[in-house]
Amino acid sequence: ANITKNDHVLTTAGIYGIVKQVKTDEQEVTLCIDEKKDVCIKVTKASIATLVKVSSSSEADALPAEAAKKT
Repeated sequence: ANITKNDHVLTTAGIYGIVKQVKTDEQEVTLCIDEKKDVCIKVTKASIATLVKVSSSSEADALPAEAAKKT
């Protein structure tokens, strides 16, 4: 419920992403899963399992270390 833009999250499906938009009226969140290629997906708020990192101004920490190794 406290998800905000630029928070780093993990979905119940195991997808890491950065919150780009939160639509409170529709219970919908837009996640960026690849910033370099501007790839985003829409998920329900209920599908977000964990808040990995609260929003920060640093783009160097775009994804957790495990996800960065896979990309």
